[in-house]
Amino acid sequence: MGILCLVNCFNLHIRKASWNLLSTTVSIFSAASFDFSIYRLIQLPFETSEHNMESHWEFVFWLGVWCLAVFVIVHTLLLKCDQRHCLAAITTLGSHIYAFASILVFGNMQKWHCTPSRPLTTTTTTQKWHCTQKWEIIWVWSVPVLAFCVMVLMFFAFFRQCHRNKMKKMKNQLEAAREMQIEASAITVAFLLVQALCFTLSEPEDEQYTMDFENSFEKRFMPITHGSPGRHIDYAWLVLFVAAFVSVGLSLIWSTYLKRGCAVFCRGCPDFSHPCTDFIEKLLSVSACWCVQRGGIMFLFGMVWKRMCWYLHEIHCKGNHLRCDSMAHMDEVQAANRAQILNAYVMSFFAVSILCISIKFFQKADDTQDADAASGLPLVMSGLGVLVGICWDKAFETAYETVLEEKSINNLMAQEDDVYKWVHAYPKMAKFCVVVVGVALSIFVVLPWYWYILPHAMKEAEAHEEDKNAQQRTYDALATPTTSHKEEVEFQLSSQSESE
Repeated sequence: MGILCLVNCFNLHIRKASWNLLSTTVSIFSAASFDFSIYRLIQLPFETSEHNMESHWEFVFWLGVWCLAVFVIVHTLLLKCDQRHCLAAITTLGSHIYAFASILVFGNMQKWHCTPSRPLTTTTTTQKWHCTQKWEIIWVWSVPVLAFCVMVLMFFAFFRQCHRNKMKKMKNQLEAAREMQIEASAITVAFLLVQALCFTLSEPEDEQYTMDFENSFEKRFMPITHGSPGRHIDYAWLVLFVAAFVSVGLSLIWSTYLKRGCAVFCRGCPDFSHPCTDFIEKLLSVSACWCVQRGGIMFLFGMVWKRMCWYLHEIHCKGNHLRCDSMAHMDEVQAANRAQILNAYVMSFFAVSILCISIKFFQKADDTQDADAASGLPLVMSGLGVLVGICWDKAFETAYETVLEEKSINNLMAQEDDVYKWVHAYPKMAKFCVVVVGVALSIFVVLPWYWYILPHAMKEAEAHEEDKNAQQRTYDALATPTTSHKEEVEFQLSSQSESE
């Protein structure tokens, strides 16, 4: 409802930016839901050997095949399309599908680790841990650089193929491909950087590394789809919020002051100056969104888990006169699921609040004719669309996984009916049904986005001006008092021929 009020705002900048926010939100949600559904489908044969490194790399390989297929299909559709509406849809949605496919590939690559080849004694455990931690941190922070290089090489290979096929005259399609690559690369690299930061802020217990090395390593990462956020240092969420604030500030400074100077400085390399400056601008904005999303999960997870544990002891145990262990606590995954859903509501309210606060900034920019200041804020609003779309997709992913949990099924089904037996007898079939639901939801959401939301987001300021004037005429017509029903009847009776 807040976004609906903003898309009808009489400030043209706010109206246009709000439509962009709504379009980005729906596109991000649909793309992430679609990619994560394919992720589950590829994951089905590898579930029995989750911590086997050979199986892990085979799983990453098939994810890479899916990512490469997305790259080829999206760019092929892009070159065959010449309509402006269709071109914008492929550019926006295609970049997000390609981005989340890349996130799945390189995000799982970050989880690579060295397993101890032999049982470690108490004296050698610490030495092995320090050695492993050093190289793991280097690897985790190297993956974003690797992802950027791979995506750039793929893009240059695409342009080289276009040059061979003499497609240089297709300027609109090639420009759309460049924008799509910048968007996808920025979202992917930003996610990997924030995941590396979360890994650095994690704080596993030494006992876990001696007892269960592989599982403790997995818990150091934020989950890509669902699950508990793991163990982190105190106030890690505050570090992420500060990093988000710094990223937003740098993004505004870059877009308003430094971007133009960098473009002037790089006059000798015009083919690279604009994509590089746009990539840095987008990377800073999206990094702030990922930091806020992850920081919100950490903060809300701690609050929700403490509240659930309090309820277990104070309400459930004492209220029912049960003897509960003082160390008993609720399942962390259940708290994480509730935190994901709560985070979606909080971040939606946060995004709408930022948009409302931005109205005065836009008004001042209009009054002072400061075009540079007005150009930076739409970038922040586009980033907010990424934030809201990610949070709501996480909430839906949580719902999917909750449905598949055996504990949830046991609670929902009091008696062992046919559905209960079917789910327990065919767990992979049940997960396949969740894949179908995720793909179907993406399609149902994409259709109204393509038909209605995207055309409004593509409108220029003049078109929004016409919509505003038409809307004002409608309000004026509705506000005009009309004749009463009695007067209309008397008029019809007095002059029947004229009324006919």
